[in-house]
Amino acid sequence: MRLSVGAEALSLERAGGWRAAAAAPASVALAPGWDGAALDAALAQLLAGAGHAGWPLAVVLDDALLRLWQVAPPRGASRPADLDAAAALRFQTLYGEAAADWRIAGHWQARAPFFGAAPAPLLAALERAAAAHGVHIVAVVPQFVEAWQRCRGALRAGAWFGVLRGGMLTLAAIDAGRLRAVRALPLPQDAGHEWLTGTLRREALLLDLAAPALLQLCGAAPAWAAAPAGAGQIPLALFGEGAVARGGAGMPRLAIDFAPAGLRRALFQLHPAWWAGAALGLALCVSGALAGSAALAQQRVRAAELEQQARRAARLSRPAPPAAPLVAPERAAAVNAAVLRLNLPWRALQEAVAAATPATVALLTLEPDARKRVLKLGAEAKTSEAMIAYVEELKRQELFASVALTRHDINEQDPNRPVRFQLEARWAAP
Repeated sequence: MRLSVGAEALSLERAGGWRAAAAAPASVALAPGWDGAALDAALAQLLAGAGHAGWPLAVVLDDALLRLWQVAPPRGASRPADLDAAAALRFQTLYGEAAADWRIAGHWQARAPFFGAAPAPLLAALERAAAAHGVHIVAVVPQFVEAWQRCRGALRAGAWFGVLRGGMLTLAAIDAGRLRAVRALPLPQDAGHEWLTGTLRREALLLDLAAPALLQLCGAAPAWAAAPAGAGQIPLALFGEGAVARGGAGMPRLAIDFAPAGLRRALFQLHPAWWAGAALGLALCVSGALAGSAALAQQRVRAAELEQQARRAARLSRPAPPAAPLVAPERAAAVNAAVLRLNLPWRALQEAVAAATPATVALLTLEPDARKRVLKLGAEAKTSEAMIAYVEELKRQELFASVALTRHDINEQDPNRPVRFQLEARWAAP
């Protein structure tokens, strides 16, 4: 079964199979500003029908209910907790909300890591409804991620990808075969090719990328999409609802899934080719066991003979003890560098920076140097006064022995003319 959770309605669709025939989708409307009680009642109404018990349930969440963002792995990170802390800090910086009220699911990738966050009360309501009606949640994915997995193999070179649902355009910026950023943009009433071209060029400028040659859109086509793009405008191409990713090895998958871990989820998400390979391997194992039963006795006799020969040879000659290996200077230096990274007070540094960072300052980079005990920060402020106040606030943190402003300039390309600057904060030795 497939459950679509939107900002205004829920929709449940049951596909055909060996247990039951396909049924028409059932929908339940939600009032604006619905709460947990309204969601529980709507889920109970959808799942109350007979024949649902034991079915796997895949949930697709509207992008308007979620948060999608990108964060690079911090330098010197050696534990999963360091990566989780970096994702939570980036979430708080971008959205100004506490991560405790959200469930974060990430797709760590060295070149282009992505994260998603879903409201924890929404996921709790889904799990309660599934337990009450005997269904098994095997996937909870954002609407953008579902469309990306389905259409990523059909993306053309130089094109960007978009998902249009309910007046919201979720835009994926792509550069050199990499997913660089995801933006959720409201679609204005008077949208057209001119608005689309201006929006795409503005987003490309903010991301320091070349403007796309084409936007490939998944979802219901807007009325103005049928008209051809004018001169100098970026054209729009539509995917069909049944588009399937083929040959999508060039574009990465997004493993963002909020479903609770379990055996059913793992088995449901296995590719059919894996099951075919497992069946073939099992058949080969059985045939090999039957064919090798006759040779097993001969192997045992031969093993006994070899064991007797080995004992005889051991009595005749005893090898000299091996010399103690010497540690090369390069290996010793690498070990010492690893020890320094492990002793890096990464959590204390993150807490000190988070405590000193106001809403008027956007933190861009964190680069700790364990050997020099120096934390290099890159940030952006609305005004120079906010930048100076931020430096003073960092100096008041007990962890830092000194804070120095190393560089600052004004971004003239941005209409707001924000101030970008770099700091070096030295923390005291323990």
